[in-house]
Amino acid sequence: MELQAEKAQAAAAQAAADADEVSKYMSLIEQRVRTYWRRPATARNGMVVILKITLDPNGRVTSVSIVKSSGDALFDDSAANAVNQAEVLPVPDDAKLFDRTFRQFRLRFNPDDLMR
Repeated sequence: MELQAEKAQAAAAQAAADADEVSKYMSLIEQRVRTYWRRPATARNGMVVILKITLDPNGRVTSVSIVKSSGDALFDDSAANAVNQAEVLPVPDDAKLFDRTFRQFRLRFNPDDLMR
């Protein structure tokens, strides 16, 4: 029983560390995409587009598609274009974490600095 408890505790600690790492890299990815984003004239506060991004193990963008539109094609396309222009996104060195979380993931893109 004690060995099972130790294994469970170790698994919980690893899960927490992985969650921190995922959060860190998602933040880095969002920052990188925002540096390439060009605000279209139609962009407004509250717009959100969900993108599906596929990466190779080096972080190179292999595909990006729109999963859920904001309702504004120019805004959606500008977000997808920003990902493509970034070309390479930051990813963790841990291959297992990359495969589990970053090989293919969804990015909720909603810049908070939009004009009203």
